[in-house]
Amino acid sequence: MNSINYIYIARASSSFIKNIFFSFFAIWLIYEGILTSAQTAIVVSIAILMSRSAIVFAKVSSQFKQKNVLRFNMVIATFSYLLIFLLAKWKVGALIYWAIIAFVIGSNVAVTALSLLSLVAITQTAQHHQKGFAMANIALNIGAGFGPLIGSLVLKFQPDYFPLVPIIFSIITIIITNKFPSEPAPPKIKRKKPTQRKINKAFASLLLINFLTFIGYAQMYDVFPLAAKPYISLHLIGLLFFFSAIIVVVLQLSVLKLCESLGNRRSLVYGNALLLLGVIFFFFIRAKLLIFYILAISLCTLSELFYTPLYRALSVKLYKYDNPVMALAWLSFFAGLGEATATYIGINLVSYHHEGYSFAFAIAAVAIASLLCVFTFRAE
Repeated sequence: MNSINYIYIARASSSFIKNIFFSFFAIWLIYEGILTSAQTAIVVSIAILMSRSAIVFAKVSSQFKQKNVLRFNMVIATFSYLLIFLLAKWKVGALIYWAIIAFVIGSNVAVTALSLLSLVAITQTAQHHQKGFAMANIALNIGAGFGPLIGSLVLKFQPDYFPLVPIIFSIITIIITNKFPSEPAPPKIKRKKPTQRKINKAFASLLLINFLTFIGYAQMYDVFPLAAKPYISLHLIGLLFFFSAIIVVVLQLSVLKLCESLGNRRSLVYGNALLLLGVIFFFFIRAKLLIFYILAISLCTLSELFYTPLYRALSVKLYKYDNPVMALAWLSFFAGLGEATATYIGINLVSYHHEGYSFAFAIAAVAIASLLCVFTFRAE
């Protein structure tokens, strides 16, 4: 097997860590009765924001081989989830402890993703980046599909042990790193005067578009499970995410070829338009009709096939300073800012049975993102 493929396998196994736990983090905290809904919103939003905050750690991370960064991160993940288990077992209700642990596990997800995506970039040539990121997205969604399914089953039968399951995949990821391809030595950091750097308007526009898109993205992965819980079972929610993963695995490479023929601008407009339509179907959660859930999940998932690989490839291309780690870190940070904002607002609105306002907010954000794509990227 090509050694690069082991990066994708590690991307899948590490994705299990996040998607087993994060998809049901809010539901589990409320089930345990440790925190209030408002406190849960704070804790989960911190975890989500930090899960995209790779920019905070990018400068330090880029000074080491990414394989070693990943191994260290998996050790931290193991101890973190063990600590979550103990906090719940001892019924520790102090918000500060949960905020700190949310900060740690979120940061852990961010650095893990940054290391693996950086390995995709630095072990392949520029012309293979978009396909490489597409393959990474397929791997990510294997975890995003099976993870919530596993999480829902554990929550149903053994909820007390829910935080321990991610540890299994931390250990698996450490083992897989032994098969990674060799990577170049980390570049030496050269100090530059601030005046030497100019604002890259195209890159800044991409970050803003990414921020707005992920307000919509959050509705599927972070707001929908909590909003749908009174109407459908956790097991069905897990199956819907599993269905989402199948869509990604089957269609990602076909959509990639389509994007190559459409060009950047049309691909991003179509991707955001599909996301907008998907969020519209979330308005029908209370109807308890499976077809609406399937349509919402399918459209949101299809949208991701368009924008995820392209946003990443464009970030590496548009960032002026030839540093894929920093480019991907900035992209991830703005995605997290959008996702965390939408999640905090969404969880609070769901607690008052006003989830419709969360979906309306997302629709407005994604519509603006679509318009910005039209004006930012040239027709090809």
